[in-house]
Amino acid sequence: MIPLLCFAIVSSTPLTFNQGAIGSFYAVRADTARPFFLPSYRDPLWGKDKAYHFSASFFICTAILTMSRTDEPRAFAITVGIGVLKEFYDWGVKRTGFSLRDLAYDILGAASSCVFRKPILKY
Repeated sequence: MIPLLCFAIVSSTPLTFNQGAIGSFYAVRADTARPFFLPSYRDPLWGKDKAYHFSASFFICTAILTMSRTDEPRAFAITVGIGVLKEFYDWGVKRTGFSLRDLAYDILGAASSCVFRKPILKY
């Protein structure tokens, strides 16, 4: 275990970084010793949850673009920020872990909304 401590953004709980089996490092909370990032064997690449993340990000970004008349980069950043906050909620409150795959589907949904919004609004 590496004695490197930092403080989480969500709470003042110190994090410590442990070395994984293949040499990768992962962050764990010092008080509970549970992983910060969700392990890949508990986070499938395909599934209902990923479809929910993609579609929610798609519709949130489309709603921001349509209702606020803002530009695509700002709507994309707001939508991805909401996805990051949701993953911190999963880690801190639900105690399931921060899923990078869920975040990737959030990014794909927001990017798809920015790309396909104009052809959709034409009709």
